[in-house]
Amino acid sequence: MMEQLFLVLLGLSFGVFTAGGVFTTVIVVALVPRFAARFHTAYKIEFYEEWIVAGAIAGGIFGVYSHLWATPSWEARSALLKAAGIFAVTVWAFFTGMFVGCLALAIEEMLGGIPVFARRVHLRKGLGIIILSIALAKLTGSLYYFYFGLP
Repeated sequence: MMEQLFLVLLGLSFGVFTAGGVFTTVIVVALVPRFAARFHTAYKIEFYEEWIVAGAIAGGIFGVYSHLWATPSWEARSALLKAAGIFAVTVWAFFTGMFVGCLALAIEEMLGGIPVFARRVHLRKGLGIIILSIALAKLTGSLYYFYFGLP
């Protein structure tokens, strides 16, 4: 019982840390204010922020509990459901692609701040090693994830 409670606590804390990292990235790259300024809708910024949080929560729920609403095979569905499913996936993929593209561009702009940061903290040597270490850690984590077939 204690082991399961510990695993629940560990899983929740890792989820909170991961979500915090994602939201920190979105905040640091000023994605929401940039979109609001670009489309002249600054008065709706709280609305945008609420929907980002709602989307993250829904994505987490769908990711964790996807086995609870498993759908029948495509052959068992009617033609209308097939078309609705394809349309929904297309719309979802379109908006996901837009978000990932915008986030990638914003992160690319933010990377221009790494040399400024290095100068401010008087980092003369080792910046390349730091960046390489981060990349190797991400690679190791990905390989571990895919090798052990984690859900």
